[in-house]
Amino acid sequence: GRLLAYTIFGAVLGGFGSFLTFNSAGLYATLIVMISVIMGLIGLQMAGVSWAQRFAISLPKRFVKAAGTKEGSRLPSAIGAATVLLPCGFTLVVQGVALAAGNVISGALMMLAFALGTVIPLLAISVAGVKASSKPHWRARFSLVAGMLLVVFAVYNINAQFNVLGWKSLSDV
Repeated sequence: GRLLAYTIFGAVLGGFGSFLTFNSAGLYATLIVMISVIMGLIGLQMAGVSWAQRFAISLPKRFVKAAGTKEGSRLPSAIGAATVLLPCGFTLVVQGVALAAGNVISGALMMLAFALGTVIPLLAISVAGVKASSKPHWRARFSLVAGMLLVVFAVYNINAQFNVLGWKSLSDV
């Protein structure tokens, strides 16, 4: 379900992107900076930074409640397909790239490649998360490390886009 959902969503984004013009490096870099700021905010939330919690992005409560109470063989597939809508920094970046691709095929292939490429790391993170959540003292550490890695990736992306835009960046230090 996840691979199909990502491919279809990528095709939709690519098709929508065909109506937008992303032939400007500045516009594309600005889009990536905005997405990276959101990604950094999510990382800070995972790390437990209190002021960042005010800006939390979450799924609708009705969906979360339904996913937790229904049983059946299709529920795991539905949850996997819904991950395309999660406020994940990495997914947001790839969605921005699929949008900037400007056509249905490129957008679909971009999202499909991302979904395929993240299967093994997400499985490892999932297993580690389940193990960590069974021990309260590891849960906080796991969330802190994952959040800080997300913040580092966001800063790296923002720095790279500042270089593209010709702005002052960490590379100038």
